[in-house]
Amino acid sequence: MQALRTGDPAQVGRYELTGRLGEGGQGVVYLGQDPDGRSVAVKLLRVHADDDTAVRERFGRELAVLRRVAGFCTARVLDADIDGDQPYIVSEYVPGPSLQRLVATAGPLDLAALERLAAGTATALAAIHRAGITHRDLKPANVLMGPDGPRVIDFGIARVLAGAATLTSAAVGTPAYMSPEQVEGTRIDTPSDVFAWAATMLFAATGKPPFGNDSIPAVLNRVLHQQPDLSALPASLREIAASCLAKDPQRRPTAQQILLGFLDEVGGTDPSTMLEAGAARAVAPAPEPPPQTRTEPPPLGLPAPTPRRPPVPLILAAALGSVVMLGAVGTVGWWTLAKSGTDKKPPATAALPPDAQAAVTAATADLPALENHDYRTVTSDAARARAVMTTEMQQRYERFVWSLTATVTKQHSVVQTQPLNAGLIFADAGKAGVLVFANSATSTSSGSATTSALAVRMTMVKQGGRWLVDGWNDFTNPLADESLPKANWPDPPSRTLLDDARKCLIAQVETNPASVDAHLAQVERCTTGESLNSWRTSEPTLRQTLTVQKRYTTVKLATIGLTRTQGPDQATVVAYLKSTTSTSDQKDTDRTFRMMLEMKRLNGHWLIAKQNLVT
Repeated sequence: MQALRTGDPAQVGRYELTGRLGEGGQGVVYLGQDPDGRSVAVKLLRVHADDDTAVRERFGRELAVLRRVAGFCTARVLDADIDGDQPYIVSEYVPGPSLQRLVATAGPLDLAALERLAAGTATALAAIHRAGITHRDLKPANVLMGPDGPRVIDFGIARVLAGAATLTSAAVGTPAYMSPEQVEGTRIDTPSDVFAWAATMLFAATGKPPFGNDSIPAVLNRVLHQQPDLSALPASLREIAASCLAKDPQRRPTAQQILLGFLDEVGGTDPSTMLEAGAARAVAPAPEPPPQTRTEPPPLGLPAPTPRRPPVPLILAAALGSVVMLGAVGTVGWWTLAKSGTDKKPPATAALPPDAQAAVTAATADLPALENHDYRTVTSDAARARAVMTTEMQQRYERFVWSLTATVTKQHSVVQTQPLNAGLIFADAGKAGVLVFANSATSTSSGSATTSALAVRMTMVKQGGRWLVDGWNDFTNPLADESLPKANWPDPPSRTLLDDARKCLIAQVETNPASVDAHLAQVERCTTGESLNSWRTSEPTLRQTLTVQKRYTTVKLATIGLTRTQGPDQATVVAYLKSTTSTSDQKDTDRTFRMMLEMKRLNGHWLIAKQNLVT
């Protein structure tokens, strides 16, 4: 940062200016403080709207759109003013050098840092594009390397300025990072940002502009007609960068597709969850903590030992991402003290009841017969569905099958369903409830195609020696019946497993910024192994998300099913959750999670050892 120069203002609006951060074609950026003493970046724009009311109104509309961008790996727009003599925009202050300066002084990024940069900037673009904005000037100078990962700045400013008045500099965009359509002056949309993203990644890997840095005509000619050398990129980035640098914008992937490639199974395909997961992936891992001996976790109702560093959780980052979910438990003390005394008998073991595995297998196999439909074979499809139903279910099915058949035929629909995972929810004599996860793809004659992530509770009844479907509810349907009947199973040991899994998961998902330390400590006591390590490496992102965004999350539904046990102290369960999240600047957002949890029992308490989102 530089000191203020002669002629620089000391105050802009309600912001006190304390130094210069940089200067470019769009204006001068100052470090400022708001009335509460928080640091902000204030950009004085080189644009004049004079008294043109229409220009001022358009400028105001464009700025209002910028404020909708979620704060995932971006420096959010906080305030703006065009009514004064000197228009300005206020955004979050990100302490750290630009990618341009970092590479110039320290050289190209190593593999791990490059992959974090790629994930973080792809997350930022996905958030920007989700708000309906095209950056138009993504380049190394507009990526700040903050302490919590890379942050993209100045998104959409070029459009704001172009729509408001005339820039003193002639061109919008930086030649070495402009897309072919920018060079040609044709329509600029989100694929242009994807091209610039790949060019920026190549700069970070090599330290050189991807299309050279000689004369502007030569650079622009290469942008239009040549492909840069991608050999410096790691294999994990080379293929995606090549597709992003396609001359035809229609052949480039979207920012969300790029981001999904970095997340693997983590984060699912829900846009909000993906952004949270991408933001977590962009954070550098914390130093390896010293080895600790883990014994029986203290009950949540008792004081926990003081950790060497504040412990950190894992679903908040799907609500942040690496499946990292941060959470707070609504009710503490659900772990009870182990019984004292000299009783050395091993605790009873959780297990599937006899014949229940057959019910789970039948439910998984029968779901496609219930959900699959093809307008060309509607009669045989309905016959296949009836064949896996109880007599009572067949009678209920007849009440709506005619409507279903008519709809499928009219729309020329084809529905294909693929089961993924399943677990037992309850069991009684000759009856069982099964939670099944599946993905469904639907296409119609109009050319539309949709995919759905299903979480279905199937009621199975044994008739004539076979397990048959006696009902099914899709939990993803807001009108679905979510109540569960009383049954002989789960027996006490199995109920302990399912209850511990449910309460640990709720602890991870539910959040309250008013008690962050207590929440993180509670979740730390719910986890072990890989899951515990993931929580601990996510602390900076989790804390920032909770405190800065004032994120409140409550769980509305948590259904757990037992998939299998592996000995007396290990088990796998499936879990389906519905939650509602609110932040200081966004309306309530509903989310769903389909998860597989590996549970481990330590001294009578079941902990989450590993967890994965089901996608």
